[in-house]
Amino acid sequence: MHVKWPGAVADRKTLMRGKKLSSCAGVGARLGAVLLCMWTVPALADTVTFTTSDSSGRSGQAIFTVSGSTLTVKLKNTATAAVGDPTFVLSALAFDIGNNTASLTPYSAKVAAGSAIVDYTNTSTIYGDGLGGEWAYKSGLNGALGGHYGISSAGFGIFGPSDLFDKTDGNLSGPWSPDGIQLGLMPAAQTTLSNSLDNSNGRIFVRSEAVFKLTGANFTAAAIKNVNFQYGTASADANLDGGPVLGGGAVVPLPVSVLSGAGLLGILKCCHVMRRHRQRAI
Repeated sequence: MHVKWPGAVADRKTLMRGKKLSSCAGVGARLGAVLLCMWTVPALADTVTFTTSDSSGRSGQAIFTVSGSTLTVKLKNTATAAVGDPTFVLSALAFDIGNNTASLTPYSAKVAAGSAIVDYTNTSTIYGDGLGGEWAYKSGLNGALGGHYGISSAGFGIFGPSDLFDKTDGNLSGPWSPDGIQLGLMPAAQTTLSNSLDNSNGRIFVRSEAVFKLTGANFTAAAIKNVNFQYGTASADANLDGGPVLGGGAVVPLPVSVLSGAGLLGILKCCHVMRRHRQRAI
């Protein structure tokens, strides 16, 4: 007959309890490590992309990125063919932000990397990237051009000299004011100009993307809506609605509070298991 000595039984229970507690501690340690990694992941900027096109060949893209208190807008003429008419030059962008209470301040207007300011008189590149003396920003448009906020290289009877991004960038063509079609956005395929694109203010345009920065953002990119792409120099010219690109935004990590909560639940679960084993041992 096999006799189970009380001491042996107690030792076995202690051993099993120790293994479970050790396992629980291991789980807790792993959860802690995962939580620490999540905690130290830097916040990512959130982004939303809008595109537009029509049956005549116009095509545009606007990428809005919010990082901290800065809103960056990348505006591009994505038409695949050269244009021969001013109404195909992308000259403005209008949009809404939530309930339109955000107060933004223009900071900079630049040519995007890979694009250039081109003088089509001799198809030469103008060195430098500043567009602050040619492009303007204004809010309170009340639906003019399709939105409350607007960025434009043309006046449209709305934008004036006081709305320019940064006059220290210099006046590259025309008056000290957003006026005329010059410095609008051409497609990357544009190598020459037609006679209809000649104007008294010069033959200087951007080929094919510009980047604008505004400060004072207190919203997420998801709040941006009603994006409209304006072409030409008159509000009666082509104005195309922009549609959001699904999956066109950066993945935003869960808030730290959520991650902390998930880790805390795991730790509480371990504590509950440990308490149950203690009660059984008594």
